[in-house]
Amino acid sequence: MTSLDGSIKKLGLLLMCTFCLRAQTPVVLGTAGNFAVLAGSTITNTGPTVVNGNIAVSPGTAITGFGPGIVLGAIHAGDAVAATGKNDLTTAYNDAAGRACPGPPLPGDIGGTVIAPGVYCVASSVGITGTVTLNGNGNPNSVFIFQIGTTLTTAAGNSAVNLIGGAQASNVFWQVGSSATLGTNTIFNGTIMALASVTVTTGAVLNGRALARNGAASLDSNAITTPSSLPGGGAGAPSVTCSFPSGQVGVAYSSSLVATGGTPPYTYSITAGSLPTGLALNPATGAITGTPSAAGAFGDTSTAVDSVGSASSSSCGITIAAASASSLSLTCGSNSGRVGQPYISSLVAAGGASPYTYSITAGGLPSGLTLSSSTGAITGAPTAAGAFSDMSRVVDSAGASAASSCAITVATAPAPLSLACSANSGQVGQPYVSSMVAAGGTPPYTYSISAGSLPSGLTLNSSTGAITGTPTAAGTFSETSRVLDSTGAPATSSCGITVVTAPAAALTLTCAANSGQVGQPYVSSMVAAGGTPPYSYSITAGSLPSGLTLNSSTGAISGTPTAAGTFSYTCRVTDSASTSVSTSSSCGPLIVTSAPPPSVPAPPSLILVMAGLGLTTAYMQRERLLAWFRRS
Repeated sequence: MTSLDGSIKKLGLLLMCTFCLRAQTPVVLGTAGNFAVLAGSTITNTGPTVVNGNIAVSPGTAITGFGPGIVLGAIHAGDAVAATGKNDLTTAYNDAAGRACPGPPLPGDIGGTVIAPGVYCVASSVGITGTVTLNGNGNPNSVFIFQIGTTLTTAAGNSAVNLIGGAQASNVFWQVGSSATLGTNTIFNGTIMALASVTVTTGAVLNGRALARNGAASLDSNAITTPSSLPGGGAGAPSVTCSFPSGQVGVAYSSSLVATGGTPPYTYSITAGSLPTGLALNPATGAITGTPSAAGAFGDTSTAVDSVGSASSSSCGITIAAASASSLSLTCGSNSGRVGQPYISSLVAAGGASPYTYSITAGGLPSGLTLSSSTGAITGAPTAAGAFSDMSRVVDSAGASAASSCAITVATAPAPLSLACSANSGQVGQPYVSSMVAAGGTPPYTYSISAGSLPSGLTLNSSTGAITGTPTAAGTFSETSRVLDSTGAPATSSCGITVVTAPAAALTLTCAANSGQVGQPYVSSMVAAGGTPPYSYSITAGSLPSGLTLNSSTGAISGTPTAAGTFSYTCRVTDSASTSVSTSSSCGPLIVTSAPPPSVPAPPSLILVMAGLGLTTAYMQRERLLAWFRRS
């Protein structure tokens, strides 16, 4: 945007304000004004947020993230106080939304503008990129009401709502029809009343209230301060308080400097003395967090500077008590090891007063292991197997001691890890079952292929080393097989599998049928087997009977013989292999017989003669039999 555009934009808003300058009364918040954060469903926080005021949720009950966040006020989760505040928020929201808006509507982004008191509205969303300045024109009671139809969003990193001319954060109200999001490191003034949710992202500072009617309020490493104004509306000078609780060595600590008055946001610092060792101050939020590491009384001068440079200091102090002493105890280290394998364990002291001193007062550690007297660590690699017992002892800084009877059993070293390859040959189309075989080391093992690959069609079982499947392509396949034992020790082998093609059966040829008859259809075939189909058939010597033909693709011999005779021939078949394998057979003789003569019926007279002869013969045989019986 050019400087001219900016001037026109500012002039337009100032002219618009001519219609907005009718004196407005503040939106009545009721008990909702008692809360810095109020939500309908949940309040969540991440990081060291400091809320200088009360927080509440209703009808929801979930409030999380405090700590690490700090609430310098009361927390109400789903109780009657929260419910009343929620009801008053609804009333205040409707009050703000119902104020008469003279128009014209706000632009989509109001960053870079200067706005006078009044009521402003837009049916859609509003963004703030850069700084929008609210000018009270010297009236500390001036009121600003923004009616936003959908969302309010400030750009990350460089956005701010700046107050000048006596304008007060307590008299700035943002009524948002959906959700409001304050981008990272935004500096924002005023009370946000969103119908849905309010999200205050990392590092944003809110001098006002985050009130979400129905949804969640989400915070992240923020400083949120409930706004206040002095009688007559003046901001007054800032002040800083430091009502710190005491702490204890070794116990997480959380508190905060609290600034009020002046013109937020504030910058906090320690200008004299120091915080207890182990604690740190967040300059943006005033949070003091950490874990004290030394006991004592620590004094400092804490200072808060507001956004216009006004400063306030207070003399503060935090007392850190010594860690509570409990009975000193000693726990032994791990009770097992293996020859040649690294051993890392530790004696562990608890209670008493640190630091501790460790020792072995009887017996001894396995050879190859050593004890650190300051940390209790036992490290090394055992050199001999066996059961080793010792009396371990610890002495704390106050002279108290504790002892434990400890033991370490060292197993013999495993054989070196090795890996044998699977079978090195296979055949296309034939099942392959073999396995990598690990030995030595410490089972169980994990197998893998670290380079190269198995033949296509084969797979490796990483748990068993089994290689199974059916090879689909011939060739020589090289790979590097690898195994890891349970301690992570590796072993590799250069392996390979040669896959050959499936062998073809020998090519054979069977002759066609060897008999036929003139005038009768003949159908038979040469039959090839083995080799590599398809086949090609031929007659290389002799010939087929006239009337018959050979199909060279199928070997079929068909037709109708036209002449009788004996026919010998040599048939040949060639397969489709690149080597053109062929074979021949001497076939025949194929004997073709003549057709039988046609039958001629006998004349009737001949039939009668033959019948009579038959009867005469039968009669004569009967007479001979009767004569034989008579003689007998």
